[in-house]
Amino acid sequence: MNANFQRWCAWSIVPFIAIYIVAFVGIARFVPPHAPALTGMELTEFYSSHRLSIRVGMLICLVCSALILLWSGAISAQ
Repeated sequence: MNANFQRWCAWSIVPFIAIYIVAFVGIARFVPPHAPALTGMELTEFYSSHRLSIRVGMLICLVCSALILLWSGAISAQ
């Protein structure tokens, strides 16, 4: 690997973090966590009513996780 490509791979962690946070927090709505006092029916209602946004958010998280491969490749090449 040349130094310029390693630099690009090392910096790929920044868009990964940004995209992952947006998908996990903004789209899937997993943060803040649910209150422990919620009943099973309330949790079922939340997941049922947000099914599409949860799936889209997790799909984006899955796809952007490929950026970690670039980052770990740059780290291991050192």
